[in-house]
Amino acid sequence: MNFAAPSPGSDEPEFAQSAEATAAATDAIALKTCWRCGKDIPTHWQRCLHCDAPFNIQPISQRRRNADPLDRDAQSLIRLLVIFGLMLGTSIIAGVWHRLAGESVTPRSTEMLIVVLIFEGVDTAMIVIAWIIAAGRYREQSPSITRQVSSWIISLPLLAAILGFNVLYHYFLTSWLKLDVAQPDVIADNTMLMLWSLAICFQPAVMEELFFRYLMFGSLRKVLGGHSVVWITAVMFALAHVGAPLSLLVLFVLGVFLGYARLASGSIFLPMFLHFFHNACVMALEGDFVGLF
Repeated sequence: MNFAAPSPGSDEPEFAQSAEATAAATDAIALKTCWRCGKDIPTHWQRCLHCDAPFNIQPISQRRRNADPLDRDAQSLIRLLVIFGLMLGTSIIAGVWHRLAGESVTPRSTEMLIVVLIFEGVDTAMIVIAWIIAAGRYREQSPSITRQVSSWIISLPLLAAILGFNVLYHYFLTSWLKLDVAQPDVIADNTMLMLWSLAICFQPAVMEELFFRYLMFGSLRKVLGGHSVVWITAVMFALAHVGAPLSLLVLFVLGVFLGYARLASGSIFLPMFLHFFHNACVMALEGDFVGLF
């Protein structure tokens, strides 16, 4: 076998120089990375020579990894809106059930408690799914300590005003419409009190605030200003209680208040506390619970 002599001034044989020339020519070809095996393939190839993966399709997982962050945020918002629609449906069903039940189920009875816990369990499951879908995506700069403390202090007298508006609104509304409002049963059992407190105070304060003032608030905040997000989430919060149509105005006002508490404090804990305290006060005003606390 004859080997070509090295070219003058070169210490490498001719076949080594040919390999370098081939590599240089290959580098000049535009390459693309195979989505399946990760190897570089010339762009004009329709299938990967190594793993035979076609290039006219791309796995969903890869498309998600390569998607623009704005696209992922939009997908997350759409999923949250779908879950919100399901929550609206649950509220409507609960309202229809309450109307059909009529006087057969009295307020604060065991039957009413069971139904309320069932509907709230469904809502809780949907909000947990929303958390899995969208949690961990929202990061915002915390306000100063002075602003956080001020927001907690200022919110307490404002909450008293919201409670006063709630009581007066329902009083004048029932008087004007001449509604015969059934008086709630007095809860004389500590276990029932704890269960009703869970249903009326704890579950709404935690789960509703988690959905409206954290997940939905954070998702909308990426594309809208703070004030717009407060009012939009307040409308959604009120509509989520469409099963109680006469209370929508009060719930909207409460939603605006809780939204600004979230915006001012930079934390979900203040609106959770305010929501819990509001519902606890309403619950206490509707019955004689003082001796049970």
